[in-house]
Amino acid sequence: EIHRLQHATDERILALISQRADPGKSILDSALLIDQLEQSKSASADQRRRMAQSEQAEVKTDTARLRYYALARHAATLYFAMAEMAKVNHMYQFSLARFMQLFTAVFEETKAKASVVGSGPPAAEQEHFLARLKALARALTAKVHSYVIRSLYEQDRLTWSFLLLTRLLRADAELDEVALGFFLHGADATHQASLPN
Repeated sequence: EIHRLQHATDERILALISQRADPGKSILDSALLIDQLEQSKSASADQRRRMAQSEQAEVKTDTARLRYYALARHAATLYFAMAEMAKVNHMYQFSLARFMQLFTAVFEETKAKASVVGSGPPAAEQEHFLARLKALARALTAKVHSYVIRSLYEQDRLTWSFLLLTRLLRADAELDEVALGFFLHGADATHQASLPN
């Protein structure tokens, strides 16, 4: 919209310049043209101000988004672990909508328990924020785990717990893949993996 208004003003100015009645007079003698130039200058300043505000808002939004990145990655790991249970049994279908309901419930529950952040030093606020993120991650993990466990057949509950644990450890780069391979496949698999091709 701003660009459209600026373009329309520019077109009026150009029309006024090209339609000057007396070619011998200076362009600066036309009051209407000067008025249009002043309006254009004012609109341009307003546009620059709005653009600066928009850039500041974008920076704030990006900063807030990046602060929650670890929680978003954790939540994605939980959801895809849930979705992976369909490979164990086709009856285990979990929707993203239901996961979002669990996430929202956890967010509201921990919000009610969280203390109000004051206007203390930035380090204290950052520490409080990180503690809240950890609390959210723990609560979400517990809520998702209990929700899925209630949905599973008895013989698949241990599989779910193992799958969830390995996915979370892998996401945090704390899973020893060699040890996992040894656990799942035995000594022969780790020996064969170390042989050159």
